Amino acid sequence: MGGRRRTGRSPEQQQGSAAFTYVMKMWEELSDEERLAWNVQGSNRRSHGVNYFKTVNLRRARRGEELTRLPPPSKPFEAKPVLKRLVIRNRGARITLKLELRRVPSVPTTVWGARPCNRGLARPDKCPRLGWLIVSAAMMIDITELYFKKHGAHILQHGVELVGKRIFIRIRQEMDDGASLFEEVQAVIPPPERPRRTSQKPPFPS
Repeated sequence: MGGRRRTGRSPEQQQGSAAFTYVMKMWEELSDEERLAWNVQGSNRRSHGVNYFKTVNLRRARRGEELTRLPPPSKPFEAKPVLKRLVIRNRGARITLKLELRRVPSVPTTVWGARPCNRGLARPDKCPRLGWLIVSAAMMIDITELYFKKHGAHILQHGVELVGKRIFIRIRQEMDDGASLFEEVQAVIPPPERPRRTSQKPPFPS
């Protein structure tokens, strides 16, 4: 028989469906008073209570956090940027990517990164999600493993020469009631600081 072959659902799609089912089950279990609270807060945001409930709790489910039966208190928006710059080092045997922060984010934050781009590109076509930003008291956050876990196979498969390529990194603060605008930094991969030792391994985690 002709026609397209149906492909299975990705793990991300399966997890998304399971989270949606879990969230909607909780909605049905809410008391009338709890449901009224969501309806009031939803109307303040020109939305229905159930939609606001889904927005908040699906975000919590994706972060692996406990769902909330009541609307969360609003957090004041912090306008000061989080990102300062992207620092790329090339030691020949290893390339590292680190984000220098201006401040520690007050809410969970995701990291997004484009494949290595030509140096003259002003903005990448695609910038997929890499994962969660793991923050600490330090203002330098190593994202090397996150980046190459996402793009390392493509780099190896296509034999991409990394020196001279521009890397675009974005972050987004994931608040309960919505995401903030992206912040973006970029840098060019420099030549090796010292000659690479003879090795068959790529200069990044694979």
